[in-house]
Amino acid sequence: SSQSLVAIAKRCVAQDSSRTQDMDDEPHEEGTAGAAQAFFKKWVTRKEGSVLRAWMQRLDPEWERTVTEQRFMRYMREIRCPKDPIALFEQLDSDGGGELSLQELDEDAGFVLYHFQEFTVAKYKRGVEEFMRSVGECDAWDPYDEVKITFEQFQGAYQTHGWHYGQEEQLFDAISSNQEFITAEDMKWLGVEIRRSLRKEKARQMAFQEQRLKERRSIIDPQKSLEELKQSLKKRFGGSLVRAWRRMFANRETLSMQKPQFIKACAELGWRKDVRAMWYLLDKDNNGSVTLEEFDYDGAQALARFAKFLFQNYKSVEMSFRMLDVDGNLYVPREEFLAAAGRMGFEHTAGILFSAFDLGQAGKIFEEDMKFLDRWKPRAFLTADPNEAAANQVKARLLKKHGTYLRAWKISLDRDGDNRCTWDEFRDACREVGYTEDVPGAWCALDIRRAGALTLQDVDPTAGEALVEFRDWAVEQFGSVKSCFTVLDDDGSNEVTPFEFKQACRAYGFPGPAKLVFKALDTTNKGVLSSDDVGFLDDW
Repeated sequence: SSQSLVAIAKRCVAQDSSRTQDMDDEPHEEGTAGAAQAFFKKWVTRKEGSVLRAWMQRLDPEWERTVTEQRFMRYMREIRCPKDPIALFEQLDSDGGGELSLQELDEDAGFVLYHFQEFTVAKYKRGVEEFMRSVGECDAWDPYDEVKITFEQFQGAYQTHGWHYGQEEQLFDAISSNQEFITAEDMKWLGVEIRRSLRKEKARQMAFQEQRLKERRSIIDPQKSLEELKQSLKKRFGGSLVRAWRRMFANRETLSMQKPQFIKACAELGWRKDVRAMWYLLDKDNNGSVTLEEFDYDGAQALARFAKFLFQNYKSVEMSFRMLDVDGNLYVPREEFLAAAGRMGFEHTAGILFSAFDLGQAGKIFEEDMKFLDRWKPRAFLTADPNEAAANQVKARLLKKHGTYLRAWKISLDRDGDNRCTWDEFRDACREVGYTEDVPGAWCALDIRRAGALTLQDVDPTAGEALVEFRDWAVEQFGSVKSCFTVLDDDGSNEVTPFEFKQACRAYGFPGPAKLVFKALDTTNKGVLSSDDVGFLDDW
């Protein structure tokens, strides 16, 4: 019709304007992914009108959300690309996965198409027929596969339903094979997306049921409860967690505590929220005993460094106390202690130290209050300084022995699979790879959060962050990582190859580095993943 031709002409003018603007974009350094993407967008827009249209009509006609290297090169030859298609593909394939997503070709187009498909699936859950009848405004007795939707109908329907991402003209031109109207044949991708959505929803429901079975324990967040407990103890014991620890929880000689002591102390304090779950958080090495640094890292470190200084210079608590007791009256008041500690170089932690010794909050300490230092054996890392070179040496040896950091993590660093590497596990792992130099310094350099335990992110930030991103996406989209795997494993073989993994990740909208995630998870270098290889992420 004449109206349709006018609409097409208007859109062509808009596209020409867009192409002109594209040619004025800032140049990118030759040979980079940015330069390759800029060239691809300009050349394809000249030939097809937009990258989005090229994607839907030529590059991904089977709606797999990816394009292989072979198809890409064939297409670039068809549109007479002046550059080497192989080199262009390699530059665009930023993660080296061997295939491209729309996001890698045109990030803006990928963003719009993803949200458009999600929006369309949500609005037209019954599929192509519902879409054609609703948008095309046809009668119930008219065959839906003969309906032809104009741009005006398309735009009006989406704006009425609340579509707020714009780009209706570009989307219409990309979907319509003849750029004049949309037919049922043009909308076949909707059925594929609905089936994907149904599989995700089924997986999410299964994960929800599994999660409900696991949640028979308290729904209170134990980490939050532990922080609340500590704040309560600070108020009760003059701001000192070490004083609270020595008074209420720990053996006063060793500064360690067993589980029954913790439960009993919480009961005496009238604290009943998530006590057993808090114990699990505190007992980082799962050895049935909690030490001071697992409860108050800063207090333990201050105390350990002060003790080391005293023994290096005065040999014993008795001699140290004599030095502190300047007037010889057998006790040291607060101001006198703060002044002496300041002269020793501990002015920043003097207040913490005095509170740790002054159990009765009397404002003065006696020799007996410090006697426990003679028997306390603080862990070596509490008195060490961070040693980046030592940490790099340990990591290099772990990588040489195990091939990947995740494999090293699962086999040597996190033997019990609780996503925490304790000091004892780290020390044993160093011994396994033959590193015996500055182990405490290496630990301190890795434990930059001063948490008293390491995570994979501390050892390998890149892989750790990629796995966390994948886990968070899987939980959000499918309810759990295991449920996600059942969807990615399309044939039910319990094996997913790198190509299948990346293709499925792209198909279901994972925006992260799929190749890096696969490589990190494939700790045995088998070239395939099973549910056992990914299931541990649910417990992180």
